[in-house]
Order: sequence, then C-alpha cells, then structure tokens
Amino acid sequence: MTKRTIAGLAYAAMLLVSLHANAHDASTYGGMFRSRDQGQSWFSIDTGVFIGGALGLAVHPVERNHLLMATDAGLLRSGNGGRDWHREAPAQFDGPVFAVAFDATGQHAWAATTHQVLRLDASNIWRVAHAPSEAAPAQVISAARAPGAAYLVGMDGFFVSRDAGQHWSRAGTNLPEGEIAAFARVMRDQHELLFLIVNAALWMSADGAQTWRAHGSGLPAGKLDMIFARPNASPQMHAFAQGQLYASADFGSTWRAKGLPLAETHLAVRALAVSADGNIVLLTTHKGLYRSEDGGESWVLKEGNLPVHLEAGPLAIDPHDANTYYAGYALTPYGETWRHAAEARAQRAPERPGLPLIWIAVPGSIAVLLWLLWYGKRSRAAQR
Repeated sequence: MTKRTIAGLAYAAMLLVSLHANAHDASTYGGMFRSRDQGQSWFSIDTGVFIGGALGLAVHPVERNHLLMATDAGLLRSGNGGRDWHREAPAQFDGPVFAVAFDATGQHAWAATTHQVLRLDASNIWRVAHAPSEAAPAQVISAARAPGAAYLVGMDGFFVSRDAGQHWSRAGTNLPEGEIAAFARVMRDQHELLFLIVNAALWMSADGAQTWRAHGSGLPAGKLDMIFARPNASPQMHAFAQGQLYASADFGSTWRAKGLPLAETHLAVRALAVSADGNIVLLTTHKGLYRSEDGGESWVLKEGNLPVHLEAGPLAIDPHDANTYYAGYALTPYGETWRHAAEARAQRAPERPGLPLIWIAVPGSIAVLLWLLWYGKRSRAAQR
C-alpha cells in the first residue's frame, strides 16, 4: 500500500469521524420535544440548537407557532413552531430561566430568573417587575381568568398580580410553610378554583388565593406528588401519588385510585398531563417520560427519539390542539438546577435601600464637633 493510499484512507476516516461528531443527535442532548399524537411519537423542536436543559415552554394563545422556551442558559423565542430559535433579551436573561408564560391575550409575557421576575410589555421590551425577592426563581407562572391577573409559584410562597405582572404580592396568608410542588386551576360555575400541593398535601382556594383550605378526601395523606386539571369547566381532575394515578369527578373534593400502579414506585415526578377523556396519561420523571393509553392500567417508558438516559421535566399541552404535547429534558438533573438556584439566592445579600450620604454625614459631623467642643473645654479646665 503506497503512502498516498494510506494518507487518503486516513483523511477519509478523519472526515467520517468529524461528520459524526458534528451531527446533531437530538436524543443525546437535553431540549424540548413535541408530539402531535398525544405522546405516541416525539420529535425534537430545537434541532441544531444545543440546549443543556429545557425548563419551561409557553405557547402564544393566538399565534400557535409563537413559542417561548425557558432553558438553563437563557430564554429562546421561535416564530415558526420551533424550526428556528433566537436568544431573547440576552442582557436580561444571561442565566437559567425557570418559568415562562403568556397572558390570556398574548400581549404580555412573564419569565423568572434566579433573582428576578420580568414582564414583556406592549412595546416588546422585557422589564423587571416589582416582586418580593422570594418570588424568584418561580416554579410556575400562569395567567388567571380575570383580565390582567396572574399567579406565580415562587421558591417560598404563592404570589398574585392584578396589573398584568407589573407588581406581585404574596397571597394566601393561611397556607402552611413548606415546599410547593404543583399548581392547577379550573373553572366552576364562573368561579376559578386554585389548587396547590404544599408539603405533599392538597390545598384549594375559591376566592382568588385570599384563603386556602385542605382539600382532597381519598388521597394518601402527605404523599401527593402531582396534580393536573384543565383550566376549563370540567370537574375532572387527576393526581399522582406513590406510583398510583388518582381521579376526581367533583373538582377535587373526593378521589379514587385509577388503573394500576407503576412498577417504579420511587420516582421523582416532575409533571402530569391527562387527555380530556382520561385515557391518555403522560408522566415526566427523573427516569424519563411514562405513557399510558388506557387510563393508567398499563404504563410504557417512552423511548424512540427521546433521550431516555436523561431526566424529563416540563410538560405542556398546546392550547390550540389537545393532541399536541411538549416535553422537556435536561442534561443536569432538575433537582440540582433548583438547588444551585437556591444556593445563589441564599448567598445574595438582601437588597436594602441605602441612606442618603448627607443623612449620615451631617449627624456624624455634628457628633464630631460636639466632641471637640467638650474635649477643648475639658482641656482648658485642666490647665487652670
């Protein structure tokens, strides 16, 4: 074999390796995946964009191809259903974005970073909202039924805005202290019912988050992982606890076990979604995405184009098409991402309004002057 032949073979091998390394295999990265058949088949919507972790997705309520995706490295926007993405306001979103949502009209949007809640105003500019420090990072942001109202689940508490997200205030003074794991809302007789999982127990508010009470007869006490409800007038709700699916037909007042439990009982459950007829059930966990097509009687860990070696996290249903679902995956475990955010928040010194310099300088100067007068008088007295 001649030297020229050997060199040619070596070059061809290097070229093949290079092509293989540069090819984007969606199943090897975190990111966002879409299914148009209720979770049966999945395809990446961010091919060509490296995403370490997808933390949330918002679909515009009017323009279905307008998407906002929260990631561990910033906020992305797509105007064509995910075929192309660009960084949104990189100066404001230069780190993880934990939650994102549109309002009911699509005129405004909200997003939460480690330390701030931001609002997209009518001039398409992201501005920092007035929110308590404990509102960020947010786990969930959701538009309310009332125009201009919105809800936010922070790291420490539940918050409400009445002015399209410009100002946020803590709500529900009678909620117990502890971890809030999930949020859902549903309409009942023109009134909005709100649900939270606090310390693995279900709580409900029927007065716009002003007061809360324990709810949910039939659920395992202190063992609840996740809840799901469609924000319409249906009384059907679902919950997941200790590997078992539960269903309610009376707006969460009473519950019964549905189907058979998963073989994997010790799962870190991230999100739950159920079809309108209750047959299709999707569950994202630290081991991937599980699907049932018979109301929980049997479960399948979905593979195919999905990165089965990674954690599955956010789960959303397209408001324009009930058959379209979105599921996010992350290279870094979601629990670790939230732990880093909590540590960064704890290390940040609380921002306190500083006193004007003159307020400090004038009293200080007066004190020094009085001391000098006193000392001078004492010295003269001693000399006599």
